[in-house]
Amino acid sequence: MVILLAGGLGLLGLASNQYDKAGHRPVAAVVVPGILGALLVLGSGAYLKLARRLVQESAAEDARRAQFPEQPWKWKKKWQAPVIEANTGSGAVMMWVFAIFWNAISMPAAWMILHDPHREKASMLILIFPLVGLLVLWAAIYQTLRWRKFGNPRLVLSTLPGAIGGYLGGVIEVAARVQLEVDAKLALKCLRRVTTGSGKSRSTSEKVLWEHVEHIAREKWVTSAGGTRIPVLFYIPPYCVATDDRDSRNEVVWRLVTEAAVPGVDFATQFDVPVYMTGETAPPPAPGAPLLDEYKAE
Repeated sequence: MVILLAGGLGLLGLASNQYDKAGHRPVAAVVVPGILGALLVLGSGAYLKLARRLVQESAAEDARRAQFPEQPWKWKKKWQAPVIEANTGSGAVMMWVFAIFWNAISMPAAWMILHDPHREKASMLILIFPLVGLLVLWAAIYQTLRWRKFGNPRLVLSTLPGAIGGYLGGVIEVAARVQLEVDAKLALKCLRRVTTGSGKSRSTSEKVLWEHVEHIAREKWVTSAGGTRIPVLFYIPPYCVATDDRDSRNEVVWRLVTEAAVPGVDFATQFDVPVYMTGETAPPPAPGAPLLDEYKAE
């Protein structure tokens, strides 16, 4: 936070000096450091607020770990209740923040290059960055349209947690009527998420350890004036791996993904769900017999 704040104030000071030298005209030497400085100052405040919240949540999680040492699904705040909210709205906000930040840096730089009479041909490569910025901006707009159309769907679990050797079941509730064009797809995935490197060389990859897909006929979704309800039921084989986030660089994540083609912006949402070895098991479904027969696509 201190580094961001110091850098931001330094750039704002530089912009102020350049403004005086330029005869109080908003030239590029004033605008660019001014924008970057303002973003860094705002970023320092956001970082401080985030850090405080993370410290508080970490302390609360430590208390739950001590209270429920044998029930790791109760450690996480997001799994305290059987209702898991999708992050469609917050995802759109984060996409907008990234788009604004990226374009605030790339657009002025590209403008300076284009208006430099002594520019070299190689410097034109910088125009790639504003093009990427436009793509990110479009992604933010599309995510916002999806949020406005469907709101924040939520998953109401009937099994908390999902049991290895048993079932994960529940209902996805959407506060809007979802008019399907074709059959929808529900997928439950077990992923190993590995992060390598640090800084600019940091990268994260995901490997599917197990996956099962169900197709639900479009006429079988439960749709009413109050919205849409999507049934969820998956059998989890006993050889699967439980959710494990003890090492943030090598995690096991279970994810429920729903996709459906609809007129206009397509419906899509996902939830990270808790799946553990609870000691409770259930007989698997008969080979070849689909779960939720009444919802199964023909």
